[in-house]
Amino acid sequence: MRFKPSPLVEASASFAIAFLIVIAWLFFDRSIAADVIVGASNIAFIFMFPIFTGWALVGLLVRDRSHWFRAIANLAVTLVMSFGISFLVIPPDAQLTDPKVAAMTEQNIRALIVALLANLIAGALTYLFFIAQAKDKKNSTAYRVINTAPSAPNKRKKK
Repeated sequence: MRFKPSPLVEASASFAIAFLIVIAWLFFDRSIAADVIVGASNIAFIFMFPIFTGWALVGLLVRDRSHWFRAIANLAVTLVMSFGISFLVIPPDAQLTDPKVAAMTEQNIRALIVALLANLIAGALTYLFFIAQAKDKKNSTAYRVINTAPSAPNKRKKK
């Protein structure tokens, strides 16, 4: 099934696929339904919603570009925003001496890696399989013959 290309459709499709990948990974990692639901919600809220917002905003800026340009732009947004979010969830080295902070940091790094990989895979799948490439726009004369002969004047009968 191919969807019509638009910024929100592209961002929503990528987010949905990424969220399914995160849930699948959490089922393999934790295999307890409650942990999967909480973990998926946390990853979506902290990492994936900001990336979705970035996809939508950048998608509005590059919506008239080619299919592959939009795909590369959205993957670049994923990388840049994941890198930026990493500064918010990973504390400086001075705080890592506390075992609780170190354990939480390890969990955040794992979640960040999962979200990054899921968003990259989802972005690639979205543009390869779910978003239709826009058809080339042809000139209005491409499908008809141009009459180059002078037009004959219409002769009207007088009553």
